Amino acid sequence: MPAVSSDESYNERVILAYFPTPLRRVLRIGLLALHLAWGVVLAGLIFPLLSPAQRDRRIMAWARRLLRVLGVRLKADTAPRLPGGALLVCNHVSWLDIYLI
Repeated sequence: MPAVSSDESYNERVILAYFPTPLRRVLRIGLLALHLAWGVVLAGLIFPLLSPAQRDRRIMAWARRLLRVLGVRLKADTAPRLPGGALLVCNHVSWLDIYLI
């Protein structure tokens, strides 16, 4: 996502933010249905032809698009540097966390 100037809010950069709430819901549900249908096609027809690395890239791109369709904004920081290594344990709270992680 491009850098945001201090006087520009997130909602000013989201096209759906300008539509009335009922219309936004209909548009998001329609986009979600199309995205899920594409996911079924991707998994059923395209995945068997891809290498594991290519599949991983497609899955990450699909998850990013899913979050965008749902209007979820991700803010990520760099991982802390710990001496001797560390084990990252992710306890997710909602079904969206799976796509974020």
